[in-house]
Amino acid sequence: VGILAIATVLGGWKVIVNLLGICGNIIVIYIVIIGVVSLVGYGDADISQSSTVVQFVEEGKIWQAGFFGISNWWFDAFMYAGVCFIVAVPFVVNLGKSANNSMDAVFSGVFSSVFFYIATFLVVFILLSHFGAVVNPETDEMYPIPNLAVINHMFPAFGWTFAVVLIIEVYNTIVGYLWLLTDRIFGEKPKNKLYSNLFTVLACLVGITLGAVLPFSQVVNILWPVSGFVGCALMVFMVVKDVRTKLSKNTKEMPAA
Repeated sequence: VGILAIATVLGGWKVIVNLLGICGNIIVIYIVIIGVVSLVGYGDADISQSSTVVQFVEEGKIWQAGFFGISNWWFDAFMYAGVCFIVAVPFVVNLGKSANNSMDAVFSGVFSSVFFYIATFLVVFILLSHFGAVVNPETDEMYPIPNLAVINHMFPAFGWTFAVVLIIEVYNTIVGYLWLLTDRIFGEKPKNKLYSNLFTVLACLVGITLGAVLPFSQVVNILWPVSGFVGCALMVFMVVKDVRTKLSKNTKEMPAA
């Protein structure tokens, strides 16, 4: 997956947009299908299983992501928003440049956001309605990848399909972060393309090496809260910058007394 990510980023912006667009559609369609199946009560789907969440957390069966020991639902919600924000902003800006007009840009933003959060809701619903399946009865601890455990529970013979979707999701994330990292350091049109490409390759090789050593769940629990905090800080800085710019513009436009 790392090698595919390197090839994609080196292929340029158009290749990235086209491939991630295809991957994103596959992920959303898959989640919507599984979510609808869960909504109609397939198997032992029962939203009342969510009542065991607090109990499992208190018993240490469920892992929690946190930032320096801080972990509660509203804080985690902001952290997740921050993660989405820090990756999405550079992509949104570059995609906006390719829009034919402002209406296309607005429609794309609204349409994609609605479908993204429908998929997010369905993922949460699937987990909560099959929550008993996220804990391994042999170890009495959460499976490293809860979503995969739930899909395996729902469709024992087709759990591998979600494994494929999960790999696509990992690919999507790697490409996004790798492009973002290279773009922030070397810019959209680097002066020295060779150095930019070498950095992309080396950065991904470091990620591949660490990914082969560190457990997936531990990586997520460490990196996502930190990324979320940085994203939230970026939101604040952008708002402050926007307000200061508007105030400065209004001051300059005010007529002299």
